[in-house]
Amino acid sequence: MLKIVAKCDVKDEKRTDFVQSATQLIDKSREDAGCISYELFHDFENPNIYFFIEEWKTPALAEQHSKTEHFVKYVPIIQGCLNGKFEISKLQKSL
Repeated sequence: MLKIVAKCDVKDEKRTDFVQSATQLIDKSREDAGCISYELFHDFENPNIYFFIEEWKTPALAEQHSKTEHFVKYVPIIQGCLNGKFEISKLQKSL
């Protein structure tokens, strides 16, 4: 299993656009082969910090997801809403 955490620092004026695009990406990604879960959280103290938290059965299936039509469509839109780039961590369960 692979868990991906992507931290997003969203421009204040782009929050609505970000959430709309993220919703579309998440809804479609949940149907991808190997997707265990795909969620969006925001920081309790800073409303402009969001985290995509994804779980995939295998790294290969997560990689396949990154080539889907919806990923290719929505990730650039989401990126345009950010102050900088995604901070991505790929995690493997230890215990």
